[in-house]
Amino acid sequence: MSLSLGYLLYEQLTKYSAKYSGDNVKTVLTLIHDTIMVPRYQAAVSAVRADIDTAIRILEENGVPTGKFAPCIAFAEKIAKEKFSHTGPTLTAVANGWKAYFVAQGCPSDIADKIFAALVGAVGYY
Repeated sequence: MSLSLGYLLYEQLTKYSAKYSGDNVKTVLTLIHDTIMVPRYQAAVSAVRADIDTAIRILEENGVPTGKFAPCIAFAEKIAKEKFSHTGPTLTAVANGWKAYFVAQGCPSDIADKIFAALVGAVGYY
């Protein structure tokens, strides 16, 4: 005995509707948002913000004019983001590339070295 195509589609629709009802999906997504997404975001933002605050402190201590803040802070932000995916010699190499880029954009070289040392924990070679 064969079942009609209409019946099979109806059966699939019924199973799908039961499995993926709006309430179930909303409950699962809310749970994921509250228990996984928000804590990860807060941890990442606080780590990046701490690195940016370190860079701002270095800029202020060294009397850098505020017009030069932007490329230096952007450099610190790039290093902070790279720290999520790189460590050790790889992070040093990537950060050196960013240092060369942001020095060319107007970040003073000596300040870039200090930011590099504070955030990476190594000395840049450019």
